[in-house]
Amino acid sequence: MEMARDINFGVGSDGKGMVRSAPPSGGAVPHQTSGSDVRGGLMAIREAWRRADWASVIAGAEALLKISPQHPDALKMQLKAAVNSGRLDVAAQAAVAVAEEQPSVAFLAARKLIGARDWETAAAVLVALRQAGFGEADGWDTAVAKVAFNLLKSATQARTDGDDERYRHLLRLGVAVEPDNALLRRKMDALRAELVEQARAQEFEKDPEGFVAAWERVLDMDQRHVTAIKRLAGAAEKTGDQHRAMVFWARLLEIDLTNTAAAQRLARAAGRSGREHDALAVLHEAGLATPDGEHVAHLVHKVRGACKLAFRAGDALGAAHHLALLFEVGETGEEMETLRRKVVSVLSRELKAFRRGEPSADPVTAATLLLRLDPANVAALTALARHLYQARDFVDAGRYYQRLTEAAPDVAVNWLHLARARHRAGDLQGAFAAVSQSRALAPGDGAAENLATLLRTKLPA
Repeated sequence: MEMARDINFGVGSDGKGMVRSAPPSGGAVPHQTSGSDVRGGLMAIREAWRRADWASVIAGAEALLKISPQHPDALKMQLKAAVNSGRLDVAAQAAVAVAEEQPSVAFLAARKLIGARDWETAAAVLVALRQAGFGEADGWDTAVAKVAFNLLKSATQARTDGDDERYRHLLRLGVAVEPDNALLRRKMDALRAELVEQARAQEFEKDPEGFVAAWERVLDMDQRHVTAIKRLAGAAEKTGDQHRAMVFWARLLEIDLTNTAAAQRLARAAGRSGREHDALAVLHEAGLATPDGEHVAHLVHKVRGACKLAFRAGDALGAAHHLALLFEVGETGEEMETLRRKVVSVLSRELKAFRRGEPSADPVTAATLLLRLDPANVAALTALARHLYQARDFVDAGRYYQRLTEAAPDVAVNWLHLARARHRAGDLQGAFAAVSQSRALAPGDGAAENLATLLRTKLPA
């Protein structure tokens, strides 16, 4: 199990970053944006594209990405406009963001960066493409070898100049670009051994800052170096930085899910810092939130108390945040079920109030939490599906509309919305099947009839 995909610890060796629970299944966690702002921004970009006004496309994409981060259409057009206009700085950033969805265009950007001898930026794009599984295109091996060779050359010069930090950075980047490069690997192994030897010579009691810095350099070279993680976790505990300690103990669990000592230390650090929910979420994702562990029972007790306190204070979102995790780790009982019904009722009312235009809690957060407590909740599914559709995330919108038709299969309009989302996502067969179901439930509905007619013209005979 790759915990890093489900829980965000922060990836830097400094151990900073929040720990949070994974998103609910059934689509990406939506970010809250204004649907009209997104549509307006996208229309402006497309108009600039029709005029071949690449500067305006890039500016428009940057503006849209501020309100809808990672918007796929904005990123794609930004990348293509940057390549067309020779804006390699913009092209590099966009290429990394869309490497998975637009690998051929991202690779074109990488080749232009190589032509400009911008080895490090080209390397960042190539690494993103490699992580996306891209690597069969003509010229890939040549590009990788050329970038790796020049990174090694720059690294050698950096060491000659006495710039050890840059030397480490370039070696790390070179190996990420070409993992099978034997020379880069040998230099990496030698440097790692050198850094470990330097770190072992440090004593925390005599020089805490030097001790931490030395082991951080080791971890910077090898993110899975167990000894470095243990040393840094222990140092964080000694200095009273319990959140930082939690991050490192969680890293050890990511490497070895059987490390019960790390689980216990994580729970202890959480208790000292008031982050019991975070620790319980980590242990749950690792499959270690079993009721027979004393440290787990303590965390559950604390989270249950926080849940009740939040609900009594009128904080239904806070209560739902804790309650969802408690159910996910297997907590049951009459008291839990009663609390669940109350929280679901409050959040459902909040969503209905929002639809009526009344002030309410953040609808996206409320709906996301509500689905963790009640996966078939119609109000929550409707809210998230509509939000995603307005944000032009038609694939994920379709997933939520699909769940909505499963929760309320006899409602014709749900099938119509599903058909529209699938149509906009390019799934014409799926759209036609959904609109046919809508027509069967509501014969004569004009909107369904019009969509069915449109789809017939697009589907193959």
